[in-house]
Amino acid sequence: MHYEHFLQHTLQRDLRINEKTRMSTREEMSEYKKLEKSLEVLKKHRMEPLRTLVDLGPQVYAQGDVGDTSMLLIDIGIGFHIECTLEEAARVCHLREAFLLEKEHSLLASCASIRANIRLVTEGLGELRKL
Repeated sequence: MHYEHFLQHTLQRDLRINEKTRMSTREEMSEYKKLEKSLEVLKKHRMEPLRTLVDLGPQVYAQGDVGDTSMLLIDIGIGFHIECTLEEAARVCHLREAFLLEKEHSLLASCASIRANIRLVTEGLGELRKL
């Protein structure tokens, strides 16, 4: 039946994609919160030079030395990085978190709409089977 196919291959797939996107958005928000905390520590303790672990890939790290912590490179999404001061970086984090929070709210609304459509189609299929 066309409705069952629509339910399984369109609505449920869309719900999975939205929920996966929402989870990745939450993870990105968490990363920006961690960055904000790190920036606060850098500002407070004026750490120069800084020795840190650099993420090279999945669970692979290398030790790195940072000579000047006054300027940072921040990933702002879609492959773009900006160089900024600690104060500017804190502002970028705040703006990015606000954007991601709005995106998460939009995804939540979309998930709720898809769930309502799934319920509607499921109830409609039940009614059709009674006939």
